[in-house]
Amino acid sequence: MLLLLNGVSNAQQTPGEEIKATEFSIPVSPAFSLLGADPALVSMPGVIRDFKVDWSFRSYRLSPNISIEAQPIWSIAYDRTDLSKYQKAGALMRQLSTLSVSLGTIQLDTARVLAFAFKINLFRSRDPLRDSSYMREGMSEVLAQENALKQQIVDLKLSLDTITSTYQRIMTENQILNSESQIIQLRSGTRNRIKELRELYLKSYWNTSCVDLAFGQSYSYINESLDSLKMAKRGYGVWLTGGIGAGQRVFLSALVRFQKISDNEMSQQWAFNVRYGSNRFRFFTEAMYENTETTISNESFEKQKSINEGYIFAYGGDLKLSNSIVLGFSLRTVYNNNLKFVNLIPVANIACLMR
Repeated sequence: MLLLLNGVSNAQQTPGEEIKATEFSIPVSPAFSLLGADPALVSMPGVIRDFKVDWSFRSYRLSPNISIEAQPIWSIAYDRTDLSKYQKAGALMRQLSTLSVSLGTIQLDTARVLAFAFKINLFRSRDPLRDSSYMREGMSEVLAQENALKQQIVDLKLSLDTITSTYQRIMTENQILNSESQIIQLRSGTRNRIKELRELYLKSYWNTSCVDLAFGQSYSYINESLDSLKMAKRGYGVWLTGGIGAGQRVFLSALVRFQKISDNEMSQQWAFNVRYGSNRFRFFTEAMYENTETTISNESFEKQKSINEGYIFAYGGDLKLSNSIVLGFSLRTVYNNNLKFVNLIPVANIACLMR
């Protein structure tokens, strides 16, 4: 892989790979978001660049549910190539590369539900794959030291042609060996320096502004036998999620979703979320208003509509256990239209990028 930093060719130095692994957030898959298996009602918008697996625990029985997510256009066009191909691509192709496809299944109290979903980023104020100047500037001092040592080695090797003293020749050769050893030491510490720069970048910009659009379809299914699977279309949803940072500690986000729950039910949801923390750990509190319209045919086959309103308040957070693993958790309190308490739902999730 051609490296972003000029003059660096050691195999241990992979700033391109490190930049690819720079995610402002690792959101739960859109399939889980559609199924209500995301700890946050308002998923944090963001772009990932690796195959991801989610496990969700959405009941007191803690039965595990699973979702997988991938980015087909990114994987085919840019993942295996030098970053310069992505950086030189047009704006449309860069946006299309954010398209993710996910498939997830959960076990609810009375049904098993399967969903697939698509998500694409519409806007992000920063793209770490193009904003690589921080890496070059942070590595400039290291590169200057290495280039100075390289030039010293060249000068010492040229001086060997004019040295006649055996002692002076041995000392010059030792100086060359020492300079080569110093270059090796500089290069061995380069990866740690790159990781430090990436962490500083994430710390400064983890709450960068972002807008995502998603669409998903869900099905209920029954396994009557080992070789039999009956599926029935359950509903679909389309939703928009966006957020903006406030200072270095706060991220404000909102969700608008229109969802067909079944043939007779349509739901509209509006939610607002406040996150406080850092790129490693953050708390959140959020509120959702849900308006569900049910259509029922009476004995005269006339359709009657009823509207059911409700509110959900959730409190939780997420912890980044490593650069690839995030633990999310929340408690949801459900209320009817009179703000009377109805239900309490604990939700936990583990997201793992398969680097």
